Amino acid sequence: MSASFAYLKRYIFWNNVTSKDYKKFPNREIGCDKPYFVFRRDESGEFYASDLFRNIEYKYKNEAVRSSLNEFLKSTGTTSFIVIKDDTILYEEYFNGYGRESINTSFSTSKSFTSALIGIAIDEGFIKSLDDNVVDYVPELKGKVSDSLSLRHLITMSSGIKYKTSYYPWADEPKSYHYPDLKKLVLKNTKQEYQPGQYFKYVNYNTILLGIILERSTSCSPYTYLQDKIWKPIQMEFPAAWSMDSRNTGFPKMESGINARSIDFAKFGLLFLNRGKWNSKQIISEKWIEESTSPLKPPDDQYYIAKNFYPYSMFFNDKRLYYKYGWWGLKSDKENYDFLAIGMLGQFIYVCPSKNIIIVRNGSKWGKINWWPGLLKGLAEKL
Repeated sequence: MSASFAYLKRYIFWNNVTSKDYKKFPNREIGCDKPYFVFRRDESGEFYASDLFRNIEYKYKNEAVRSSLNEFLKSTGTTSFIVIKDDTILYEEYFNGYGRESINTSFSTSKSFTSALIGIAIDEGFIKSLDDNVVDYVPELKGKVSDSLSLRHLITMSSGIKYKTSYYPWADEPKSYHYPDLKKLVLKNTKQEYQPGQYFKYVNYNTILLGIILERSTSCSPYTYLQDKIWKPIQMEFPAAWSMDSRNTGFPKMESGINARSIDFAKFGLLFLNRGKWNSKQIISEKWIEESTSPLKPPDDQYYIAKNFYPYSMFFNDKRLYYKYGWWGLKSDKENYDFLAIGMLGQFIYVCPSKNIIIVRNGSKWGKINWWPGLLKGLAEKL
């Protein structure tokens, strides 16, 4: 079966993206070791008795809504919600048929993992810097992209690569998700549309190209690199599964395919909260953590809006929002900022350094709420 025919078949039968998509794609296991890390637990029940738990306020269609936290989470299709402060679990609940061992499809929170792996490859000297030219690693793109296109442009979503964003079968957005040979797709379709660094545009090809560069520079599969450099060192409780484009090619879905349990997503957040250190070992350099998440000053006021598309155009209605190296950020003031991984249907790993807080939300849908990051930030600020 040709890749094009297999893609059309997937598009027709799989095009309703769901939180169970990890069952559709073949995958490679990411192993873990024992003993695994265990968060402390707050046994006092103070959070559950607090006004913050019993009365939360959010907006839906610009109307203020009030409910208890549990009622809100159930009604929005939330499958898991974890609140951690000072390495202590204040709240961990599962809804809508899910439990602690249930697998969650991360969707684009995978981009934050891909970014971390690029940072480790730089730390280890496999990649010189983010300012390296893409064509030095992917010479097949010579003449198709600008010679000035760098890894920095890919990881900040400012590549200027041409990308059709509709959901028709000939567009790049569904192809980047369903195509059974992502390397072939990206190497064939990648073309420069406008100058790198000029505008932000959320392009899945950028992250897939980073995966190709990671694989070539390290001479190691991204599966093994994730397992050996992050999953095992930070003592994940459960193995993960990384969806691949197909069994024939075996290339990981760098942009959307990491599937894991919520408690382990929280550990990834803890790694970044601790500025790349786990116990006494520096897993990712502190410099990379800061560069990945700290506020980006756009070159002009058109940077985030000129080329954007829904839902990302909606995101930037929040003027505090920015995008850095595979992470979104929310500025608090001149000195403080929170950062978060965001995935389709409302997958979040939210990190608030000023309060030493991590919040993980997974779900089967976004739910009837205008803006999750604002709610998560509000919870963190009140804890």
